[in-house]
Amino acid sequence: MLQRKPNIIPYGVLIHDWKAFDLSFEALQNIQKDSKFYVSMKDNEIISLSFAYPRRRPDLMWTFTIYADGLESVLSQFAYNLILSERNNCTAVMGTYDAKYEAVFQKSKWIPKNRWITRLLLLERKMQ
Repeated sequence: MLQRKPNIIPYGVLIHDWKAFDLSFEALQNIQKDSKFYVSMKDNEIISLSFAYPRRRPDLMWTFTIYADGLESVLSQFAYNLILSERNNCTAVMGTYDAKYEAVFQKSKWIPKNRWITRLLLLERKMQ
């Protein structure tokens, strides 16, 4: 499915659990070891993808990464991951998504300002 719409993953790099992976079948298999994939499609094409899992730190935290073709798809995946976090009895959420959508989330009235933390993560990738 991703081969038909590779631009949904910027630069062909997947971010998962503070690590960067080249977009490949092996990387997806590695991510699948602890995460579940959630895909939204329209007209037989992927419009968004997220993978997520509950993590203990020290309480249960829902951790997810979102890739999407636009704001509506990002918001849809975000909302679904909030539902999943509640179903999994998580007390916190941590999400990774394209930084161009951050302003939308920061303007949201339903995310307490004292709970919003932004961190920029730079990942090193060996070029071959």
